[in-house]
Amino acid sequence: YSPPPPPTVHYSSPPPPQPVHHSSPPPPPSPEYEGPLPPVIGVSYASPPPPPFY
Repeated sequence: YSPPPPPTVHYSSPPPPQPVHHSSPPPPPSPEYEGPLPPVIGVSYASPPPPPFY
């Protein structure tokens, strides 16, 4: 009489590690896309034009 065979190893062992390209963080996006628009463009459209000097 022999004991039952051990459970399958590939079920007990953890899954393989993730690929390296997934572990490393993605490159930071360009500042022009990441941050808001330049203040100059926003202010020129948001604030009314200066009153004329007469």
